Amino acid sequence: MKTIFLLFSPVFICLRAFSLQAQDWDTTATKFWTTHRFERAEIRSSKDNTLQPAVFRVTSAVTPQPLLVYLHSWTADYQQIDSMALIAKERNWNYIAPNFRGPGWNPQSCGSEYVIPDIDDAIEFMLKNANVDRQEVHIYGRSAGGHAVMLAYMKLKYPAKTFSAWVGISNFIDWYYETGVRKVPQHKQLMIATGDTAKPNVEEMKKRSPIFQPMPTNRKGARLLLYTGIHDGYVGSVPVTQSINFYNRLVRETFPKSSSALVSESDIIELLTKRAFPKKAPEGAQTIDGRQVHYKKQQGNFSVTVFEGGHEMLINTVLQTILEK
Repeated sequence: MKTIFLLFSPVFICLRAFSLQAQDWDTTATKFWTTHRFERAEIRSSKDNTLQPAVFRVTSAVTPQPLLVYLHSWTADYQQIDSMALIAKERNWNYIAPNFRGPGWNPQSCGSEYVIPDIDDAIEFMLKNANVDRQEVHIYGRSAGGHAVMLAYMKLKYPAKTFSAWVGISNFIDWYYETGVRKVPQHKQLMIATGDTAKPNVEEMKKRSPIFQPMPTNRKGARLLLYTGIHDGYVGSVPVTQSINFYNRLVRETFPKSSSALVSESDIIELLTKRAFPKKAPEGAQTIDGRQVHYKKQQGNFSVTVFEGGHEMLINTVLQTILEK
């Protein structure tokens, strides 16, 4: 695979990884990457032979280091600001943020046939060009990035160690109606991305939805961690059921005799109507990043966590997930 390297400007300003604010997450800024000396690559696609951009960093360590793979959200591309990149830099880890065909409204993005090959290509690029601990590849993302993480869990060739999907979309058919009733921009954008602006292209939406994909066969030991903010779907664009239903589907198929591990319909109604869970939460009371955990279920390597928050990703929890053995 032929790859072109482009080095960003050498401007350097030392900023702590934790200084970015929540509003920075939807910002795409070349200056962020040039400031922190990340590089830019153009990776030859194994799918259609085009050059696909990414930002990346390779460790200077002699021993192999983890690889963080960040998947951007709906309105952004590979240059979206990601404060986990600064954590990777501080810890001297490897990092890559692939483009996977740009914003979610692009028909070649949005879970298309190009997305997973592009992510696989990005990982392969890092394995060839960086000192990567192959047992420590971690994939994470928020919103449409969460959707891409879910899709990667179902379809990616590489056996990554963790897949952390924050406020992700698992079912585009449901999301079409959820965004339509709220009249948010993603409703029409989803129609554009799936090829029909007159009526919903149900078959195409289904084809691009993680929840309808065949179960993967190369995920032995891999962890899938789903996180969703209790207020999302009210003040954000992705209801908690998008994560819960995906969790239930995987648990139902992987552990068919463990019905108690599922999120029950009555619990779902409780969460949706009260935006809390007054009864004792399964798995006991917890907090993540100082936020209350309203509800958590776990079975095997699958978990779903409903936390006090909205359409967001909590960085310290992502880091904790990567550090757990």
